[in-house]
Amino acid sequence: MKYIKIQTIHLAFIFLVVSIFALLYNPNSQFIYGGDAGSYLEVSENFSSISAASRPPIYPIIIFIGNNILKINWKYFIIFCNWMFYLGISYLLWELFSYFKFYNSIKWFIILLVLLSPRILYYKYDLSPELLFSYLILLLFYSICKVIDQPHRFKLSSAIRI
Repeated sequence: MKYIKIQTIHLAFIFLVVSIFALLYNPNSQFIYGGDAGSYLEVSENFSSISAASRPPIYPIIIFIGNNILKINWKYFIIFCNWMFYLGISYLLWELFSYFKFYNSIKWFIILLVLLSPRILYYKYDLSPELLFSYLILLLFYSICKVIDQPHRFKLSSAIRI
């Protein structure tokens, strides 16, 4: 029980630090158009178009949900979804490092180093699928670690083997 409270406090502070730096990076939360933003918007308006076959469907679906189902601006909905992926990455990294039995200071340093890199901060405000793919790869690695080894037996040699 005590570990859960301490972990929650650490994660809350990590979320707070990352949020402050993300707001400093893009204080107006302006959406940055990547190379595929126009085609994603076109596909979300017509899923049976010719360009729909050559585009990944996740962002057109998110745009469709934001525009038509939730009736909010799709740009802010994409930023919100990317923000959830971003916070999910920090949570999964914390859990993985807990399996590795890293000290809290090392966990903090590595998570902040990864999440505060300008490139990852950029992807939070962009329609590039790299942030989603990195989240899915990390989720897959996390799932493999949970299935293969039990947390009380997990060591760095297990991570290298995985």
